[in-house]
Amino acid sequence: MRRSAILPVGIFALSLGLLTGVVGCEQLAQETDDQAAREVGILPASSLSIPLAAVQKVNWQAPDTQGEIRTNEDFAGEVLALYFGFTHCASACPTAMAKLAQAHRKLAAEGADFDVALVSVDPARDSPEQLAEYVARFNPAFIGIRPLAEQLKQLKSGFRVFSQRASDAADYDINHSGLIYLIDCNGRARLAIRPEQSAEDIVVEIRPLLVEPACV
Repeated sequence: MRRSAILPVGIFALSLGLLTGVVGCEQLAQETDDQAAREVGILPASSLSIPLAAVQKVNWQAPDTQGEIRTNEDFAGEVLALYFGFTHCASACPTAMAKLAQAHRKLAAEGADFDVALVSVDPARDSPEQLAEYVARFNPAFIGIRPLAEQLKQLKSGFRVFSQRASDAADYDINHSGLIYLIDCNGRARLAIRPEQSAEDIVVEIRPLLVEPACV
């Protein structure tokens, strides 16, 4: 699999944090992540996964859909795929979650496993019941995280995630970045999966993480 060069931490912050276009949820994952990265000249048009070099461990805590406080330490010794989205998202979020479900089934058939958590960027509308039902549609083992406002702010800052309410309408959209973060068994964010990558790409990227010493 072709990848871009390892990113210095400063460029990493620019590539994932300077999201300048404001477009709908169904377009943002494809357009905004690409635009921001190419503006600083670090991603060729054909690049796929983004290696996250020098990324420090992100410490976080937030309630899941059962009200239980989850932290990054809960996933120690496990590979975690972390996605930021919301239940009213038109297409980008269900597409990403469906790919993760396919990858999960593929690896389960090989006797391997990884965790998946969806962090809601719209906790005001995503009730615990709605979020739980949403993630269960893709896989009953998937976890919904519904952070409080300050917790969401910290999560977004830690992972350089962009999200913004698109309007004041009752049926508003949320513009947000569309990367899937792969976190290794030591709790470090190692790769960012781009929206155009397939479920098979996710499988290929997760396999080597699963056999690292901290996982076995």
